[in-house]
Amino acid sequence: MKRLSLALLTAATAVPLIACSFLQNLPIPIPGLNRNPTATAKPAATAPRPSPTEAAAPAATQKPAATAAATAKPAATAAATVKPGATTAAPAGGDALDAASVDMALAALKSYRMAWTMSWAGKDDKGAAVSESLDWAQEYIAATKDQHFKFSTKSGTKAPESMEWYQVGNAFYIYDATKTGKDRCLSISGDSMNQTDALMKPTDILGTLRSARRVKSGETVNGVVTDQYDFNENVADLGASSSASGSIWVARDGKYPVRYTVKVDNAKSVLSRGTNTGVGTLTMTYNTTDVNKVAAIQVPADCAAPGGNFPVPANATEKSSFGSMITFKTTDSVANVVAFYKKEMAALGYKLSEDNALGADLAMQTWAKDNSSVSIMISRSDNVTNVILTEDSK
Repeated sequence: MKRLSLALLTAATAVPLIACSFLQNLPIPIPGLNRNPTATAKPAATAPRPSPTEAAAPAATQKPAATAAATAKPAATAAATVKPGATTAAPAGGDALDAASVDMALAALKSYRMAWTMSWAGKDDKGAAVSESLDWAQEYIAATKDQHFKFSTKSGTKAPESMEWYQVGNAFYIYDATKTGKDRCLSISGDSMNQTDALMKPTDILGTLRSARRVKSGETVNGVVTDQYDFNENVADLGASSSASGSIWVARDGKYPVRYTVKVDNAKSVLSRGTNTGVGTLTMTYNTTDVNKVAAIQVPADCAAPGGNFPVPANATEKSSFGSMITFKTTDSVANVVAFYKKEMAALGYKLSEDNALGADLAMQTWAKDNSSVSIMISRSDNVTNVILTEDSK
C-alpha cells in the first residue's frame, strides 16, 4: 500500500476538515494562523541608521535603534493588517523579540505538551449576547513522531464539534469518547504511516509580533525561567478599531515560547467563520509544558491494535489496516497463503464455512467463530499476492 499522508487519511473521516479549514482561515495575523500570504504582515523593516544629529545627541536623549524600529512606519506589505494612518506603539521595555530565534528554538525540543484556548464574547448582528470557544491540546515526541491531539469548538447555540486522534508508531487512532464498543476507536496502520512533523507547532500560533519588547526578566512560568515580552498591535482584519495586546514568555534557556496571551477588543468573531458580524472581545492563551519530559504517548485502553489479533505471513510487506480490515502483499503463492490461513485461523478457534478457489490466482475464504465472521480474499498478479482480510462482528 502506497504511503498515505495524514491529510488524506483524516480527510477520509471528514471530521478533521473542521480543524484544518477553521485554523487556516482565521483572519488574525498575530497568532499566525492565516495562511493567505497577501493577508499576513511581514515583519517591519530594519530601522534606518540615526542621522548625524541623532548620533551626536547625549545618550539620555538619543533614540535607541530598537525603539526606532518599533515606531518606524510598517512596510507597505503590512498595510492590510494595520489600520491606515495608525502607528504600532511598542510598550516601554527592553530589546525586541527575535521571532526567528524563537522559531528555530522550537525545532530543538525533544518533546512537549501544548494547550491553546481561544474564546470570544460579545453580541451578534442582532444584538444578542453570544459566546464562543475553541480548545486545542497536543503532545508530541520528535524522535518517534508520536503525537496526540484533542480539538473542540463551541459556537453559540450550535452543537459542539470535537475530535481526538493518536499516532503511535505506524498506527493511527481516531477516538470518540461519546461512543461505545468498537465505534469508540477507529484504528488505521501502515508501514509508512508515521508523519515527519507535529500537526500544529507552537510557531503556528505565535505568528509575527512587530512590537514585542522585553519588559521583565527571570520570571518562572510553567516551571521554566523566562523573559516576558509585551506587545500592542492594531488589527484591521477584525474591525477598524480592533486593538490587540498581550504578552509572550520565552524560555531563558532554549529560547522557546512558554506562554502566550492576547486580548483583542472590538473584534469580530473568528470562531463563527463569518456567520456572525457582531463585535466583542477575543482572548487567547497558549502554554507549552513538560518540555523534553514526554516519554511516551498512551493510547486509550479501549483502542485495539489495528487489524485486531489476526496473523499475517512473516514475509508480508506493505501492511496496512483500517479498523478490522487488513491488507498486505507477499511473494508467497495463493496456495501457500490459503494453507497459512487454514492453519492459523483454525488455531484461533475459527471454522471454515466457505472455501472457494478460482484457478491458481484467486481464492476466497470465510471463517466463523461466535459472533465473528472473517472474510479473506487472496489474489495474485505480476508475481505478487495481495491479501484483504475483513472481520465482521455481529
